Amino acid sequence: MSLQVRAEKSPWASRIELLVMMADGNQIVAAAQPLVMQKVDPASTYPQQATCALTGPDAQLLMDDLWRAGIRPSEGSGSAGQLAATERHLAHVMKSFDLTLGHVLKDKNA
Repeated sequence: MSLQVRAEKSPWASRIELLVMMADGNQIVAAAQPLVMQKVDPASTYPQQATCALTGPDAQLLMDDLWRAGIRPSEGSGSAGQLAATERHLAHVMKSFDLTLGHVLKDKNA
């Protein structure tokens, strides 16, 4: 069984809804109710216990859901796919530049 936190964009409000559940394979076996906040000691800088913990694959599932809902990192360098596309474009531009420069130098020396 795994803990899953899924995210969905609410169709009727401008918000992202989080759904917390336990799944056994593809079958949901338990669902969390709305969170209840509890007062803590103001001198405490951080909660003593995590609200929940996700495995790497389950965290990736949450990140993918948030991406599909339109949430993007506020800073960073983008995805590996975006980087690969940029690298291909740069290689194409460099090849075009080399060809153009070759023609210019050839014409100048002629």
